[in-house]
Amino acid sequence: MTATHFDRDDLAQDRAMDRREERARARGQDIDTASAVAAAKGKPGPAPTVKVAPPSAVTSGVRRRSFTPVASLPPRGRIPGARQDLIDYAMKADNHGVWLRYEPTPEQEPLTIGALTTAVRKRTGGFVEGFECAVRQKCMYIRFVDPKGDGS
Repeated sequence: MTATHFDRDDLAQDRAMDRREERARARGQDIDTASAVAAAKGKPGPAPTVKVAPPSAVTSGVRRRSFTPVASLPPRGRIPGARQDLIDYAMKADNHGVWLRYEPTPEQEPLTIGALTTAVRKRTGGFVEGFECAVRQKCMYIRFVDPKGDGS
């Protein structure tokens, strides 16, 4: 026996009714399912009656908050090791202003060269103020010019 579109409609209405009941329970309410089913199927019936829980049930910790206070933000996504090595090397005082050719492999760096140039420009992904980049012949060149120093 195959399912017809009528069977699928009935299943969809059943799922919708289950969701309505679940939401009502979460709000601390109880709905009359018989009249709600009749209303959902488009049949005339008595109006659904909603029983509201006493305020003490809702405020006594039964209701969940939609937020949780935290002490600090979690770290952003992990910076791949090859990129972190490049950033650390470029930021050493001896290497300020030196252009470095960066050839990321897919195993080391999941981003494309275009995405990396955007990260440098927007100062995301570990790149901070002072990084510059250029693309020449499908290779990426990066340097760090100390914004507080002489800019060599």
